[in-house]
Amino acid sequence: MAETSLTFEEILADPENLRCKCLDESEGKPPCALRGLCKECIANHRYYKGVPNCLREFTTVQGTPPTPEERRTHEQIFADPENMKCTCTSGIGDNPACKYKESCKECIAIHRYYKGFPACVVEFTVEK
Repeated sequence: MAETSLTFEEILADPENLRCKCLDESEGKPPCALRGLCKECIANHRYYKGVPNCLREFTTVQGTPPTPEERRTHEQIFADPENMKCTCTSGIGDNPACKYKESCKECIAIHRYYKGFPACVVEFTVEK
């Protein structure tokens, strides 16, 4: 029997789908400083070309550790408007703009449910 796909609204109504999948104390490691800060988390991972934990469940791509020359503080990464910009499409042709643009937590929940990558990280998760 085929599984019924949920609507975006149904996905977002379930708090479990919105829960941050980042490491927390329950795994015996210190909590991530960006836990629950989805926009900042995405900017950080996009800068280092890595996949956030919330999207790793359906990829083997992990990213590469930065060299000392590439290393930046979170503040330096977040200060650059290019790193913080939502890269979701603003509507192509007759298609309307995505209503979840700039709503990172909701966008990630929907993409995780459908096992697809948001535009903000797809550029380094697809082999070229």
